[in-house]
Amino acid sequence: MKRIYYNTNSSTKWFLYAASAALLWGTIGIAFKIALNNGAHEEWLIVGRPLVSALVSVIAIVLGYGKPGKWSVLIGFSALGPLFIVYPKAVELVGAAIASILLYTAPIWVTVLEPVMLRENPSIIGMVSVILGFLGTLLIASPESAQLSFKGILLGIGSGLSYAFYMLLARLGSSRGASTYELSVHSTLFATLEALVIIRPSRMPSIVDVCGAIYLGVFTMVLPYILHVRALQRARAHRVAIASLLEPLSATILAYIVLGERLTLQQIAGSALILLSAAMILGEEISTSVNRKTQ
Repeated sequence: MKRIYYNTNSSTKWFLYAASAALLWGTIGIAFKIALNNGAHEEWLIVGRPLVSALVSVIAIVLGYGKPGKWSVLIGFSALGPLFIVYPKAVELVGAAIASILLYTAPIWVTVLEPVMLRENPSIIGMVSVILGFLGTLLIASPESAQLSFKGILLGIGSGLSYAFYMLLARLGSSRGASTYELSVHSTLFATLEALVIIRPSRMPSIVDVCGAIYLGVFTMVLPYILHVRALQRARAHRVAIASLLEPLSATILAYIVLGERLTLQQIAGSALILLSAAMILGEEISTSVNRKTQ
């Protein structure tokens, strides 16, 4: 009997894109700490990140790598801009741990809103994966003591919703023919304009500020958003959202390796849950691809 081999590259490529983006986003905290320890100013790191990305957008336009369109404006002003504004404020009010937990409610919001905005219904496996992934995030980011602020919690939830809207709008825009660059790097141009209205540094940047901003802008904005959009062009939004939960996992592991931070049993258990949820949706995607080819 002739054996039939199925090429699963197309069904796994989206996961590689999403996982690579998550790995790059996972370096944000380490880059911030290293820059701050070397004298960088926090305001410039926060503002410089989207500012460098916006500069890359302008350069890309000049070089012919796409141009802003209606989806750039929509994603920039209604999703990424609010995310850049509210998340740092949430961190300031409730601490990084609680703020990150609220940010990673995004897969839950995506799963709830996906049927309405995209007419794509998540499977049982998808919904279970979202729950497991969020529980994993809770275990990884759960603080020993929490500072609670009603305003901070609202802003944290707002960051999760903004992150979810970015994924949903990018998925919707890709289905309507928008290009990768229109949905990613050119969206940050408008997000930056919005953020600069709210957040303005109180002094001129130093060399350390500029170097930190360049790294954050290129390697935690431009590249991961391009990769993430490419993932959203190939897979359902809730699957990409679950894969994005590899970010807190990678951040924890990198902090352990680079900064020597302690890795607790609770964080290891949370990491295992996130890996399990990612494996479940990846397996479902491969299975769906194979079944399509056999029909």
